[in-house]
Amino acid sequence: KISSFFPPKGCVYYGSFRKDRIDYFKKYLSHASMTLSTHSKNVDKFKNINPDISNVVPRISWSGKGLSFFKSSLYIEDVTTHDNYNHLANRVYEALNYDIIPLFDVSCSNTLKLSGLTNYEDFVIESPDDIKDKQTLKVAPEWHDYAMNSREKCLQEFKNIIQA
Repeated sequence: KISSFFPPKGCVYYGSFRKDRIDYFKKYLSHASMTLSTHSKNVDKFKNINPDISNVVPRISWSGKGLSFFKSSLYIEDVTTHDNYNHLANRVYEALNYDIIPLFDVSCSNTLKLSGLTNYEDFVIESPDDIKDKQTLKVAPEWHDYAMNSREKCLQEFKNIIQA
């Protein structure tokens, strides 16, 4: 659990180790502006592909303040998802819930385009050096509407499946 005195940091990537994201882990996670939040069993996997990763914290506690310790979160996806649209991942909605800025690696551009999310261009980054410049962005109000509409659509789809 991240303690209550944990100071707000720049950008966080949180989650498990995924082999199909190794290039992105190498690209971002050793940068000073990045924090990695993961289960302790994953730390060695990350360090094996990038021994320069130094800012590692325990996995985010969702029963506590979760993402509120960070200004932004990094959104990366598996390489196969770049060409095979599979909706935006939960981490976008989690970031919006905490009013945290989701930053998207440029490789996710096709997913963003197909998602229906609008005005995302300023939130796309090409390198870790872009992160610092993005920390003052404000999430567009329509993103919260997008999230609520997506939630309602998903709930309706579940309802239709259950009633079928």
